[in-house]
Amino acid sequence: MKIITRFFSIFIICILLISSMFGCESSDQQVDDTNLMDWKQFFATYSQTYNPAFQSFIENNDINMNSRLAFSSGEVTFAMCYAFFTKDAQQDLTEIFSYLGYENIEYFEEGDTAYFVADYDDLKIKYEMIYRNNSAQLTYFADGVLLEKMSVCLCDSYIAKTYTDTKYECRYVIYGNGDIYIGKDKGKDDLKISLLNNQKKAKSPSFITNMAGVCKYVSGELSFDGILA
Repeated sequence: MKIITRFFSIFIICILLISSMFGCESSDQQVDDTNLMDWKQFFATYSQTYNPAFQSFIENNDINMNSRLAFSSGEVTFAMCYAFFTKDAQQDLTEIFSYLGYENIEYFEEGDTAYFVADYDDLKIKYEMIYRNNSAQLTYFADGVLLEKMSVCLCDSYIAKTYTDTKYECRYVIYGNGDIYIGKDKGKDDLKISLLNNQKKAKSPSFITNMAGVCKYVSGELSFDGILA
């Protein structure tokens, strides 16, 4: 319970930081995936879609904890990376990650990729964020071993996410009409699942519905197929 409480506490802190940077108002903007946005626009639009959907989702008493965690998988780390590709990235990231116990923090960019490296206890941590074509991919390494991969994309009628670690894979799609699909399956050893440069892969609900556990929130009605364990 303490782990879950800490998880959501950090999540709320990150959302507050993002809100102060981008504003937390809702957005009716539709994203055309043929028109590229900069990172700030991308992150603001993603947050303005995800945050209200997540809040509405968890307020439903019939949503179990496994579904909530599947929906939020990777979001804390992604939220802490809002400062990537900004002029104050080193300062902002140092402030956030130092609070979580990271040391020797360094940030740098090469083309469309941002890198964050730091020490955490006895581990050498590295995050790599690639941003291009209205999609982003975040990978997490510890002592050179790839442990997590997350990708998100913005399209004209939906946003989508994949999150994979060595144990499980989660995906979700939030459609413009408010429908939400969440799926969970066993993890992929190669961690190759990604929406980077492949945003339209999530256009169909089959992107989710072929997974072992599926939660659907369609037209205000909640249903489950399989188990999101």
